[in-house]
Amino acid sequence: MYAIQKREKKKRKVWTRKWLLRRKALGCYENLMRELALEDSESYRRWLRMDVESFEYLLAKIEPLIKRMDTNMRQCISAGERLALTLRYLATGNRNLYI
Repeated sequence: MYAIQKREKKKRKVWTRKWLLRRKALGCYENLMRELALEDSESYRRWLRMDVESFEYLLAKIEPLIKRMDTNMRQCISAGERLALTLRYLATGNRNLYI
């Protein structure tokens, strides 16, 4: 009986943080990358070491291979964001945890 009560009272952990839920609206990929693509193509090229057209072409080729499915618990990281992070890592060699 005690084990049943203890199991019922156990608080469930959340898979994601509240700030991660706002990633789609406030994240680096959604804001910075789109703004650079529209307004400053040279900065975009320096950021990813690739122009916008090449990025879109590469994304179209590999998106089926790298995209993930959303779950009931959280949204997945988009294929474009995954590619941008990979290219940024390959361009700089740094693991930018703040991206």
